[in-house]
Amino acid sequence: MQVFNGTTDNAVAQALSQITWQIRYNLLSGISPNNKLFDEEIGKGEVEGEFDITAAPMSGSQVTTIQWYRDEQIVRYSIKSISEAI
Repeated sequence: MQVFNGTTDNAVAQALSQITWQIRYNLLSGISPNNKLFDEEIGKGEVEGEFDITAAPMSGSQVTTIQWYRDEQIVRYSIKSISEAI
C-alpha cells in the first residue's frame, strides 16, 4: 500500500496532468514531456514501467493500470487494465 501526504499528492497530480490523451485507431494513448517532474514523481530513473490509479471509494474504487515508456524527449502511455468497480 502506498501512502501519500498532501505535497506528494499534488506533485503526482501535476505530473499526471501533463499527459495529453488521444484516441487513434480505437486505441487510447497518451504523451507527456520527459521532464524532471515526471522523473521525480513517476519515472524514478527507469526507462519503462507502470503505475496504478485508484478511484475514490465513492466512485467504486476502480483501479486503472497505466504502462509507460520513454521515447526520447516524450513519455508514451497506454492503458494496461481497468478493474471492475467495487
